[in-house]
Amino acid sequence: MQRPTGECPIRPLGLPAVDVQRYARGFLVLSARRGSAQALLDLGRMHQAGQGVEANNRRALGYYRRAAAGGNAEGFYRMGLLLSEKSESLLDAWSAFLQGARLRHAPCVQALQKMTDRLCTTRQAVSPACAILSSR
Repeated sequence: MQRPTGECPIRPLGLPAVDVQRYARGFLVLSARRGSAQALLDLGRMHQAGQGVEANNRRALGYYRRAAAGGNAEGFYRMGLLLSEKSESLLDAWSAFLQGARLRHAPCVQALQKMTDRLCTTRQAVSPACAILSSR
C-alpha cells in the first residue's frame, strides 16, 4: 500500500501530531549536534514559528547564527530578517545579508539592496557604512 505524498509515516502508528513534532525536533537536534547546518536552520524556523516548541525569536536567532557559521546562506538571510526588526540591530542585519550575498544567495542580495537603500537614505547608519557601500 502506498502512502499519499506528504503523509507522515509515524501518524499511522497512532501517535498524536504533538508527538510527531517532538520526535521530528529530536531528530533535528541529533543532526544539529552532528554538525548539520540545515538541521540548525530548521530548528530556528521551528522556534521562530512556534512549531512543536514555544515561539522564541531569541532562540531562533541563535540557531540561525549557528547555521550561518556552518556556511548555510539561508541562515544568514533568516538572521538578517530577525535582526532587521530592531532599529538598533540594522547594521548587524546588513552585515548578515552581506555575508549571505557573498554566498550568492538571491534573497540576501535583494534584502541587502533594500537594507542599503534604507540605511543610507534615512541616515540611520553611520557615515562610514554608507561610504563602504558607495565604494562597491
